[in-house]
Amino acid sequence: MATTLGSSATTAQSGTVTLTDGQSIIVYTDEPLSPNETVTASRTYDGGTNYRPLDSGILCDSKVSENRLTGPGDFKIDKSATNTATQMYYDS
Repeated sequence: MATTLGSSATTAQSGTVTLTDGQSIIVYTDEPLSPNETVTASRTYDGGTNYRPLDSGILCDSKVSENRLTGPGDFKIDKSATNTATQMYYDS
């Protein structure tokens, strides 16, 4: 079952998710992304005050429509501004 992150909009959106050790999710959008539009992931090391981008932080772009994120960790998933109202989702 799909869980939403942020809201469907053309503006940048964010959502957070906590994954336990070995737990993974697939992150995707309901609309294809255009060039220069991305969905990225970062991890917090201080309980959610600050986040650092993951080394392979781009989850989705105009060429990749979905990607897996694996725990453990507390993650923030960010969608850049988009030309079309776009919703982020994840499935476990």
